[in-house]
Amino acid sequence: MKPIQIIQKVSKRYSLLQYKVFIIATISSMSLVAQDLTLDSCISLAEKNYPLIKKYDLVKQSTEFTVDNVGKGKLPRFNVVGQATYQSEVTSLPGGAGPVISKDQYKLYGEIIQPLTDLATVEKQKQLAENKGELEQQGLEVDLYSIKERVSDIYLAILLLQSQQKVLILTKESLTSGLMTLEAGVKFGSVLGSQASLLKAELLSLDQKVIELQSARSGYIQMLQRFIGQEIEPDAKFIEPEINHSGRQINRPELALFTTQTQSFQLQQELINVGNLPKFSLFLQSGVGRPALNFLSNDLEFYYIGGLRLHWNVAGFYTSKKEKENLVLRQDIVAAQRETFLFNTNLQLDNWEVHIQKSEQLIEKDTEIIDLRAQVRKTAQEQLEHGVITATEFKDAVINEDKARQNLAIHQIELLQVKQRFNLSTGNF
Repeated sequence: MKPIQIIQKVSKRYSLLQYKVFIIATISSMSLVAQDLTLDSCISLAEKNYPLIKKYDLVKQSTEFTVDNVGKGKLPRFNVVGQATYQSEVTSLPGGAGPVISKDQYKLYGEIIQPLTDLATVEKQKQLAENKGELEQQGLEVDLYSIKERVSDIYLAILLLQSQQKVLILTKESLTSGLMTLEAGVKFGSVLGSQASLLKAELLSLDQKVIELQSARSGYIQMLQRFIGQEIEPDAKFIEPEINHSGRQINRPELALFTTQTQSFQLQQELINVGNLPKFSLFLQSGVGRPALNFLSNDLEFYYIGGLRLHWNVAGFYTSKKEKENLVLRQDIVAAQRETFLFNTNLQLDNWEVHIQKSEQLIEKDTEIIDLRAQVRKTAQEQLEHGVITATEFKDAVINEDKARQNLAIHQIELLQVKQRFNLSTGNF
């Protein structure tokens, strides 16, 4: 749901004629979280409880295994080779001199190879494996970041419902006071019973609104329980957070992801360059063969051979240029994505700043309106006691004050929500 939609949705339902909300659940004989809840603690619990968090350790372990395996490329390699062949022709000396060499030949040997120049390749492969692990971790960070926004919306919606319920309690107290005055008048015959019935009906209407508020609060609490993985007492107290308006410096996890993606392409380019270089290695080969190293011997003999080996796959030069150009293009794509992300984020920040200013101005006016409406209601109370006004006029004065207080509650929570959205947009949460 978009930024202020939850608050707007609730505020529309809580007009003078209707206050819509979800229910307080009755939760008993279960493990319950502490009575006092804070926004920070709920976000922290939600992040720990979210199923995606389990991937963190799995990705970390997978990366460690991969890096460890790549690092073994520095170790000597040992091969065992066996061969049995039948040849159409064998080595012979002119004139038929020398031994007769069998056309069926056999060889079995072991070979130890110690790479010399593969060390650079192995290091680049390790860096690339670590980079891949970072990419997966940062992708998880980006996915988890939305949890903060969703939990914040639910938490602040609960705060709004609490505030509106408190306002209704004050309104009921004012109407009850007026009803007591009218009932006294009815008792002595100075006031019609219908006047008292009017306020009784209004009080019953307020009771309905309280039930709706409690119902709405219960619905949001059930959603919050699902996120944090713990159950919440029906009478739990939700502490109003102090949310400060942070600076515009953007520290979102998406930026770290873009940086790591760029580093990945750079490492791949370096790996291509290293892979095209000649490769040298030391080797030692030892075994038995018929013939062995002496091709004029027809006996099964032991032999060994060692030395320096060169291997150069020049076919890599055919494709390396295009491969590196493709990696540069992919870096440009990531750079464009980063620029677009920053552009859109700054647009959001501009919008949040306008809403913050608007909410602050509305709250200032709400306070003034409440003072005036309270004065009118007090005067109406006195006039009702002296029989100067009717129950309808008194009820209107009380409801107008209630409406002003409800508007203040909405605007105060809306201000908290917009500030929270601003901080979440910058990543300075």
